Amino acid sequence: MPVRFSDLSNLTSPRAVLRLLEMLFTCAAFSLAAAGGELPPSRPFATFAMFTWGFSLVATLLIFLVEFTQLHSLLTLSWKNLPVTLAAFAALMNLAASVSFPLLVLSAAGPAWASSSSSAPPPDHSGFPCPYRTAATVASCLACLAYSAELLAARAEERSGYMASGPGLLKVLEVGLACVLSVTLATTAHPHFPGFRWCLGALCACALLSLAAIALMVGECRDCCPLPPGRLLLASSALASLLHLATQLPQELTSRLGSKARARAGCFL
Repeated sequence: MPVRFSDLSNLTSPRAVLRLLEMLFTCAAFSLAAAGGELPPSRPFATFAMFTWGFSLVATLLIFLVEFTQLHSLLTLSWKNLPVTLAAFAALMNLAASVSFPLLVLSAAGPAWASSSSSAPPPDHSGFPCPYRTAATVASCLACLAYSAELLAARAEERSGYMASGPGLLKVLEVGLACVLSVTLATTAHPHFPGFRWCLGALCACALLSLAAIALMVGECRDCCPLPPGRLLLASSALASLLHLATQLPQELTSRLGSKARARAGCFL
């Protein structure tokens, strides 16, 4: 089947302009952050920010090219849900990168500034010159706004897919929050505290349940399900809620046991 290109006038449509801006901002954020030098090895969230900008750029470029060449008619995926899903993931990831990247830089530069006795600024050992850091953070915020505008435009359409609705966007939010919590728990918490493996496993299970629901809608697999899709999505949401609730039990028990131990120790003093 020959490739049929879209009309060039479609490049000036609001959706095409938004995707061009998304590619511009994510490419600028990635390039500005990479121009600052090597990433700090002890800062995993800096790697997450770089991955976010690279993934968003590549995903948006692929969506733009497939839509311009009209190859989406050959795909078995739901084209109403796939671009919206990627835009929602990119908006959430760019929001997390826009928050974690400047906090990472400030935490890395703060002790050096505090320990310096001279009035001149101390050397920055974080690997990112200040102008590049600021410009990369601004570009990441603009990319998040561009992806959010694409989501609002998709929700305003009359024939929008399931992923553009409230429940679909909540599935994306569940996956994003589970991934952020898992990374934070794995990098900041002590691996030997009671319930560490249970909390991490429950968060991963919640993310997998939401990913399965997203794949069900994007892959047009609703006809292959033995159960109605509505009941299946409701059951997965209820199970994920129970797992999230169960992750709070080890933390609550640990805090109560710790407070009782401190109280007993205070009585013997």
